[in-house]
Amino acid sequence: MKATYWPDVDILDIRLKDAVIKESDELCEGFVADYDDEGYIVGLEIFDASHRVKEPQNMVFESMGHPVASSTSG
Repeated sequence: MKATYWPDVDILDIRLKDAVIKESDELCEGFVADYDDEGYIVGLEIFDASHRVKEPQNMVFESMGHPVASSTSG
């Protein structure tokens, strides 16, 4: 999963899966879902993000009940 904030256009792009986007659909004003060829949501785009998300340039990832994988091996 990857989230990118584009301040020049004020869009927060959240990629849930690295996949080819087959179709996009506006869920409601300012929120677009991207779908793969099997119809699964693989990404979300939030337009005017600075007005909808507090500090879109800062994101915290939390895992509830599941360990988060470490980038280092011990």
